[in-house]
Amino acid sequence: MYQLVRAVVAFLTICFVDGQLTGQITRLAEPVVKFAGESATVPCWVSSPPGSNIIVTWSYLNSTSGSKTITQSCNVADDNNSDEDGELKYEIECPPSQGTVIYYLTVNSLALQDSGMYQCGTYVEGASSPTDIMPVTITVLSPPKMAFAASTLVADSFLGMNVTMTCMAEGEPAPNVTWGKANGKPLPDKGRSYQMKLPAGARRSITDLTILNLTKEDRGSYRCSADNSVRPPDQMYSSLSIEFAPSVAPVEPSYGAATSEATAAMLWCQVDGNPRPVMSWYVMSPAQTSVYEKGDLKLDNVFFANAAPILTDDKYKVEQKIMTVGSLSTMESMFYSLTLRTVENSDYVYYVCQAKNTHGEGAVAMKLYRVNTLTDENRSSAVSLTYLPIATFLAALVTLLL
Repeated sequence: MYQLVRAVVAFLTICFVDGQLTGQITRLAEPVVKFAGESATVPCWVSSPPGSNIIVTWSYLNSTSGSKTITQSCNVADDNNSDEDGELKYEIECPPSQGTVIYYLTVNSLALQDSGMYQCGTYVEGASSPTDIMPVTITVLSPPKMAFAASTLVADSFLGMNVTMTCMAEGEPAPNVTWGKANGKPLPDKGRSYQMKLPAGARRSITDLTILNLTKEDRGSYRCSADNSVRPPDQMYSSLSIEFAPSVAPVEPSYGAATSEATAAMLWCQVDGNPRPVMSWYVMSPAQTSVYEKGDLKLDNVFFANAAPILTDDKYKVEQKIMTVGSLSTMESMFYSLTLRTVENSDYVYYVCQAKNTHGEGAVAMKLYRVNTLTDENRSSAVSLTYLPIATFLAALVTLLL
């Protein structure tokens, strides 16, 4: 009905501006919704009396620099109307239809920044204000896209502190942005995820994840996901690294081995710390072992100042094992081993595993004790005892990888 009234008014009314006949827009265009990459065409029906000299323009009202004139009558007014491949951004067609000229504006290769309000206006020559206007919206549906250039962000912090990780995504409509653990586990109870409010019409969404009073368990990979029901969704990973002093634990508190040139012994310790600790092995003398068992020897600066670290040689072999899950190394899976290539009578003492980084140090002592020489009667139990630490280590490794 409204369009019919406009047509009647256009037919019955002849307006003059500065003595010139003016044109009328006779119909309203419907809003257009398209996907990114497609083209959108919107019409503007203009009726003008015989002898009138009107100018019809299409303008984009949401330009960052304000209103931008795209076309004037049947010509494209934008000087930068083609891309590197020569494809036109805007096209205009003006076919006459029963006394009315339809000005079709086509916007090609739609992008998110093409969304917004377009306006068709009629002008008399020399006038700065339109005599009639028709606004119409073009909505470009665009899948979410993370606003950060990097796909992985790293947040460094310290135990007991608070940390905030920010995720921002854009799309049309504005995407819903959420945080979660990369492994699918729920966020820490003390983690707070909230979405920031942006001005109406904004195509960006920002969600902050704040974790309070950081502990070791909070470190790891977090995933930010953005979805607005336009496929595909997008996601970004953020790695939370927490620095703390090393903690050292034995895989087994003691290890048994027989005295034999053909018998080797392997001791293991597990180290946790960030930055990655520097690892050392030490060996106590039989006298120090006796004092340590009485509780009169401490693993302090005095002990380490008078002890020499064990190096790989004909007697010992020192190794570091950093297990990985996928492509990510996990601080929880840092294991260090000390191998005695042959076990002698003087080797049944305590061995010390020490780790140091910029935040402190930690150490633990493990004893190597004697088991009976292998015989047919005790071979089974001795073999089981000798290799018990390795079995325990493998079980711990399986647990970490699950």
